[in-house]
Amino acid sequence: MDTMLIVDEDNIAREGLANLFDHFIPELKTSLVDNGKQALEMVNAFQPDYILMDISFTDIKGLVLLHKIRSCCPNSCIVVFTEKDFPEYREACYEQGANFFISKLDNPVSDVLILISSHVHSKYARED
Repeated sequence: MDTMLIVDEDNIAREGLANLFDHFIPELKTSLVDNGKQALEMVNAFQPDYILMDISFTDIKGLVLLHKIRSCCPNSCIVVFTEKDFPEYREACYEQGANFFISKLDNPVSDVLILISSHVHSKYARED
C-alpha cells in the first residue's frame, strides 16, 4: 500500500484533503501532521511515497523543510500545495526538490486529487 503524508498547519485543509484521498484513493494510506517538526519525524520514520505540503509554517521555514524532506526522501513524490503562488517561490520549491507546485489560489483541490490519483493508479497498472 502506498503512503502519503499531508503537512499543513490549516486543520480544515489538512482534514479535508485526507477525507478526499480516503474516499477517492482508498489504497493510499494517509497520515497528517500540522508542523515542520512532526513532518521531519514522520518522513524519517516511514519514508512516505507521496508528500503533500504547504510551505507556510510557524516553526520552520517552508523551503528549509522542503529541502530537509527531499534529502531524507529522495524517491518520494513531493507536491507543494500553497497560497504562496509567486514565481520566486515556485522556482525555489523546484530547486529544493519539489516534483510539483500547485497554487491553492488558482487550482481546485480536485487538481491535487487528480495528480496523486494518476500517479498511484499508473503505478498499480505497471505492477499488473
